Parts: sequence; structure tokens; C-alpha cells
Amino acid sequence: MSDKFLIFTSAPNDYDYGWNKEVLAIAGHYDDKPVRLINCQSEYHKNYQLGRYMSGMYFIRDMESIAEDIKYGHFKLTPECIQQLKECGYDTFT
Repeated sequence: MSDKFLIFTSAPNDYDYGWNKEVLAIAGHYDDKPVRLINCQSEYHKNYQLGRYMSGMYFIRDMESIAEDIKYGHFKLTPECIQQLKECGYDTFT
């Protein structure tokens, strides 16, 4: 799993394109709404998928933008998500 291509979203899996893989069904919560963690194959696929989620006006963040939501308490990671991110070598949110 490459952390460059991870997306956090509240969109239902009906919005996922076939090239993506759901890493965790519940990676955390944003304002008490469950948020999934999605892994995309490439930067191109990630950007395409972000547009799809935005079309439904769902919560979306990539790894670069999620830190601020965590810092201010809007987003809380599950222990399972923290473990997945550690396995990627991403220790920032532990």
C-alpha cells in the first residue's frame, strides 16, 4: 500500500471505481460520520477518484490534508487505521 495514493472518504462504496481497494471500512470518524480508507493504484487514479467523491459532496482527504483535521479534533483515526499507516511507514498520527 502506498501512502501517496490513500484517500479518506465518507462516500459509500458505490462511488468507488474498480481500480481502487478499500483498505478499511471504518478508518475513523469525521464529525461523527464513519470514514473509509481507500488505496488507489496511481496518482492519476487518486485524482480521478477524488473528483468522483467530490461530485457527491462527500468528505474527502488525502494524506497531505488529513493532518489538520486530526490536529483540531475533527477527525479521529481508529486503532486499526493507525496500525495500517504504521505498516506503510507512516508514524505521524500515532
